[in-house]
Amino acid sequence: FKFFDGFLLIYPLYAVMFVDHGLTPWQVSVTLIAWSTTAFVLQMPSGLLADRFSRRWLLCGAQLVRGLGFLVWLLFPGFAGFLVGLMLWGAKSAFTNGTFEALVYDELREVGRAEDYARVIGRAQGFLFAAILLSSLAAAYAVRFGYSAALIASIAASAAAAGAAVALPRATRTM
Repeated sequence: FKFFDGFLLIYPLYAVMFVDHGLTPWQVSVTLIAWSTTAFVLQMPSGLLADRFSRRWLLCGAQLVRGLGFLVWLLFPGFAGFLVGLMLWGAKSAFTNGTFEALVYDELREVGRAEDYARVIGRAQGFLFAAILLSSLAAAYAVRFGYSAALIASIAASAAAAGAAVALPRATRTM
């Protein structure tokens, strides 16, 4: 899950893509402010949903929302499209922030292995960082085919992360 969450070829390219599509520095700033504001505003509701509903499905839905944002960028490559896409990415950030960690802890605790939490999360972070590095290297090659190729690959990675979220192992109930 964490590998596909971080394997976004568009990540090292999106600011340049915005400028290449005619956004001014002010417009780029507005899109980034919209991303962070969306993520901030949705933090509390996302935590409530993560505590009341399936964390796996919340992680899955968040990845699909981000993938939808990339599709918006692909179809509407201008200020409005980039703004909406980054707001969707902000929603994904809010709905995954802490949700994966809570899921891992609860599942480990349920099988009496809560002490393994730091090791499991550390490995997951390692996969995330490896994915970011590999996607940056792949983006350097993919950009030859245009931003569309990087966006399509990022949509595919978001879909793979959504599938991986649903497939995360579930602890066997002990009671």
